[in-house]
Amino acid sequence: DGKIKNKLENQRRRVLGRLYLESVVSGRVSISMDEVEEYYNKTKDQHVRKQREFLVLRFVLSSLDSARDVRKKLLETKKGSGEEKLGALVAELGPSRELIGENKINRSIKNQLMGGAGSVVGPVSSGDQHIVFRVISTYEKGTTKEQIHIEETLRNQLFAMKAHALRQGLIDSLISKYAVSK
Repeated sequence: DGKIKNKLENQRRRVLGRLYLESVVSGRVSISMDEVEEYYNKTKDQHVRKQREFLVLRFVLSSLDSARDVRKKLLETKKGSGEEKLGALVAELGPSRELIGENKINRSIKNQLMGGAGSVVGPVSSGDQHIVFRVISTYEKGTTKEQIHIEETLRNQLFAMKAHALRQGLIDSLISKYAVSK
């Protein structure tokens, strides 16, 4: 009974110690945009597309009629000087900007997306949502990904590397100071 209690107490202390260590590490590690850019430039060759990708504006609407209306407006912006209309539509509806790999979409939608920049796809219905896509750009397989498309991934990698180094330094200093085993 006493051994089990002692073992549980030691586990609790280790868990609390790890949680405290992680809070200290996360408070001390920061990543600047310059570091992200520098890291991207050093590792640029590692960021190659393994599949064709489509950069799209994704309009999510609650009614099919609204989705059809948005589609109609998007098709109108494709003709002539529709950039102002597109800007107004984007400001009004606030679509998300997404990079979608061709392996994640079904064939019928992919064929429509392959129409290139300015292509409009939809409305595609999913439950009570109706989605309309407008292709901004198409990126071919084998091209290098732009920094803006992988910025969050790069930031996470840098954070993990810095956090690991800081964590190891803290653990080593505690071990040497208090002669505690891991």
